[in-house]
Amino acid sequence: MPARQVTIRNDLGLHARAATRLVECANRFRCDVWLENAERRVDGKSIMGVLMLAAGPGMNLMIETRGNDGQLALTALCELIESGFGEPEI
Repeated sequence: MPARQVTIRNDLGLHARAATRLVECANRFRCDVWLENAERRVDGKSIMGVLMLAAGPGMNLMIETRGNDGQLALTALCELIESGFGEPEI
């Protein structure tokens, strides 16, 4: 199970537009994707789940993938988050 911790870097955190981009990225892969913060663990392919994390700027998330293309998914998701979703960084 590949896993990695990343930090939310954009000024608005994991708001609706960023969450949508994350879910769209996760759904390009066949593996399971899980996101976790200190309080919750959610399905990374569910927009409602991702929004429930209420991940603000500077918050750490653990991303875990399970499946054949899990490493590819993990890399793509980490790159998306670390790029700040293409938005201004904190």
